[in-house]
Formats: sequence, structure tokens, C-alpha cells
Amino acid sequence: MKRYDAGMRLAREKISSEGPPLYARATYFGGNWTFGEPQIKPLTSNEKVPQIVKSYPELPPSFIQLYDDLLEQIHLVNTVRYLFGEPRVVSAHRSGGFLVSHLDAGYMISLEFGSVNLGRWTEEYSAYYKDLEIAVEAPPPLYRNTTASVTLKGADSDVVYPRVGFKWAFEEETESFISAIADSRPYLSGADDSAKDLDLAEKIIRSAASAASAAEAELRKSINVPKELAYALGFCRRQANGRYSEDV
Repeated sequence: MKRYDAGMRLAREKISSEGPPLYARATYFGGNWTFGEPQIKPLTSNEKVPQIVKSYPELPPSFIQLYDDLLEQIHLVNTVRYLFGEPRVVSAHRSGGFLVSHLDAGYMISLEFGSVNLGRWTEEYSAYYKDLEIAVEAPPPLYRNTTASVTLKGADSDVVYPRVGFKWAFEEETESFISAIADSRPYLSGADDSAKDLDLAEKIIRSAASAASAAEAELRKSINVPKELAYALGFCRRQANGRYSEDV
């Protein structure tokens, strides 16, 4: 949905014109996503709701919720790919329900993810050059008739695009989907693109799970405690992260 935002498209054009940045950063903490939008009456139907059985990749049970959370906000992963290319996962770490991942797209990308309950929406992307930062601030998803703001922060002055038109990204996406069907042409964010989002999200969570497992193993090794005590320490760490699990 974010790639249909005119502000995001402008930011991508600016990044492409400057070439690969030295460093990039993506921060997605969420918050007030409705921006005071009144509840819209949902569509109803007499059709029977099908039974859905969730399936997950092989992950420690304590990381399933984090994986679900990241999939719920998959816009973050998709926007990183849209703005910065196709990165590989270097590392990832979880702490207190927050996630930090370092990605490599020929330059380092820092991805920060979490969920907060604030009165504002926190979603920002930046590309850094020697004398320039291209900064993007996305609006709350349900804030209509606006776009992401783009700021070109230079050494001596800034150029600010507070909005790029008045078209809502969700509306743009819907119109694009209908047009693609009517004209029998490929859809900008079709299934192939979505599969890449899922692949990257899964690799990020796997990396975080692997890092947690390695840290726990190193803890056992360094203090040389009996297995029962090591299990208790691991349990406490998982409780501190807000997730209960029987896995060690």
C-alpha cells in the first residue's frame, strides 16, 4: 500500500537520482493508525466464514507472536524493499518486544520495529549521503487526503515537501488493482512481490531466533551451571521479553 503513496514515490525518485546511499534506516513503531477516523460500518454477508488453520515456518514458539506482529505490519518490509532494493539479512535481535535488524543492500540498512500506544503514528525512512539526508515520514494509514512528507536535509538548507498531492494511498492502490484487471496487465504489488516480503520477514525472524539461541547457549557455557538452572534462567529471559515458551 505504501508504494502507492505519492510521497513514497517521490522519495524513491530522489534516492534513485542520488544513487546508493551510504546508510539507510527504517523505523516503524506504529501508534495511532486511525488518526481519529470514525469507524466505518463493515460489509456483511450471509456466507459462512471458512475455517482457517494458521501455518508457520519452523520457529521457536516464543518467536511466533513476533512473526505475527511483523506480518501484520508487513508494509515496513515492503517499503524497505521499494525504497532501498532487495536486501539480505545480516543480523537481527529482539528485546522487550522490539526488533532491530541489520540488512545489506550493498550498504547497511537498520530496520527498527515495535508497537507503541501513542497519540501519533511513528513510521520513518531515511537515506544518508555525505552531504544529504532524504527523510520520509509516513502518515497514519487511515489519514485520508494526504501523503508521506519528504525532506531533503542538506548541509546548509532543507527542501521540504510536506505533502505530494491529496490522494489517499489506499484509494490509489484500489484504483490500480481495478485498472490492472480491466486492462489485463500485471499488478504493481502482486503475489510474486508479496512472496518476497514474506521471505524477507521470515529470514529476519529466523535470524533473531538464532541470535537468542546463541546468546542463551553462551550464557550456559560462560557460567557453567546445571541444565536445570540454565533452563530457569532462559525461562526468566523469555518472560522478560513478554513471551512464555517451553522451548529452551
